Amino acid sequence: MAKKKAFTPLLYLVSIVIFFSWWISLLFQKSLESWVTNWWNTRQSETFLNDIEERVF
Repeated sequence: MAKKKAFTPLLYLVSIVIFFSWWISLLFQKSLESWVTNWWNTRQSETFLNDIEERVF
């Protein structure tokens, strides 16, 4: 019985650690994805404007 009482808090702790690590990973992935998308769109528009400028001049 004593082993079961010691095992339960350990199980909760492991569950919390797994949940928070998954949550932090997901948050990091989403923020990185938005940063890369923003960077990519910015670079594309600069290239497009430079291409138009070359044609005009």
